[in-house]
Amino acid sequence: MTVLTTRQQKAKKGIIRAKLKNYRISLKAIEERSGEVREDGRPYHRNTIWAAFDKENKYYNEALINLAEKMIEEMKNK
Repeated sequence: MTVLTTRQQKAKKGIIRAKLKNYRISLKAIEERSGEVREDGRPYHRNTIWAAFDKENKYYNEALINLAEKMIEEMKNK
């Protein structure tokens, strides 16, 4: 886990959100697969997903960011 400043988090969220849009990966798709990153296997709530990818929101969830990066890589390799 890397420690990022708020400014770096904001930039990373913006980059990830743009890539999600380019590869047509919806936040709903991330919500459906978000159970993979939680210990109890339950998916994150849609508001949590939205906050994690809204660059104006201070909430930052590295597990969800990593899941999004993984999904982007899967789309690249198709």
